[in-house]
Formats: sequence, C-alpha cells, structure tokens
Amino acid sequence: MPEDRLEFLHETLSADERARIERLATPRLQARAIAARGGMRQALGRHLGAAPASLRFVTTSFGKPLLAGGGIQFNLSHSGGLALLGISEHGRIGVDVEQAAQVPLELLAMLAPAEAAAIALLDGLDQAAAFFDCWTRKEAFAKATGLGMSLPFDSFDVVSRSGHVTLLGPVAAAVAAAPRVWRTASLGRIARCYGAVSVETTLDCVPFALEPLH
Repeated sequence: MPEDRLEFLHETLSADERARIERLATPRLQARAIAARGGMRQALGRHLGAAPASLRFVTTSFGKPLLAGGGIQFNLSHSGGLALLGISEHGRIGVDVEQAAQVPLELLAMLAPAEAAAIALLDGLDQAAAFFDCWTRKEAFAKATGLGMSLPFDSFDVVSRSGHVTLLGPVAAAVAAAPRVWRTASLGRIARCYGAVSVETTLDCVPFALEPLH
C-alpha cells in the first residue's frame, strides 16, 4: 500500500489503536495493521454515513469488538497480506482468513469427530484445502458468537453442505438461542489464504457484505 495512503489511514485511528500497532514487532506488521484497522474504519464509516475517525469501539468480555452505542455488526480478520471485513445489519457475523500451510495435526484433533474423519480420508493438497475450509468456518462461527476460542471446537460441526451449523452437546445459551439460524460459507482460496464467513439470521436469506481491505 502506498505510504501516503498508510499515513492517511493512520490518522483515522484512535490513540489506543496507534499504541497497540506501535508495539508490533516489525514495520511490515505495523503497516498491515494500519491498513486493516484503517480500512475497517473507512468501510464502517461508509455504511454508517459517519467520519471514520469518529467511530468508537468497545469490546465484550471475550474480546470481540463492537461499535459503541450499537448499530451494525462487523468482524475483521487478517492474515499475511490479506484483510477481510464482514458487515451485517441483521445479526452477528464472524469472518476468518488463514494463510495456506501444511495441515497442523495438533489442530486436526480439536475438530468435531465427523469433520476430522472426513479430512483424514484425504491427503496432500486436498487434505490441506479441506482442513482450512473447515477451520476458517469454525473460526468464523466462534468469532460470530462472540465466544472465540473459549468455545470448544469439537462442540459444533460445520461440514454440512447447506452451511448450517450443527451444535453438538451442551453449548453456551448465546449460541443456541432460538429462533436464530447460524450459517457458514467458505470463501475458498483467496491469493495465498483461505477464508470463511458465519452469520446469525432469522431470515431465509443471509444478508451481509464482505470487503477485502488489502
């Protein structure tokens, strides 16, 4: 991203955001964080008709950011050189992007039994694609609920072709609350990353918008 664009986005950030970014280890990581956070502010400002720098955020007890005062739901994820923002006006939303890599076997053991069994039948690039499609959908769902990694990844299943999430055993009331429907969708491979989105809705359709920020 051009230096002047980064400087412009940096000016829209809060003092707290700037301080967190300055603590990152390298200038490259700092530039990516500025692009992601600043791009998020630009996109949310367009949706709300507000100046990006005027937006204020709060976090839940599990660390999920929300707009102060309520309003649209959003979620940001970035990995490597890609940042993705999901925005929803009708329910909670989560997105995830992960850089492609070899399948981390220690994470495979965290999946629901049906997911792990289906992925174990594959090998090579097919197994990697299946794993990251599954893992990003699970991350997106966990982020959408607001529970993040505190939600056991073997407590829900995302292998359904319809995109519906199957809840397994006892889960938090915030996840199971009726009449909400949870759906996930894989975005496939984007550059060198895999991506997914998960949304909560009471509607037949799934109303959300995705914006690749950089």
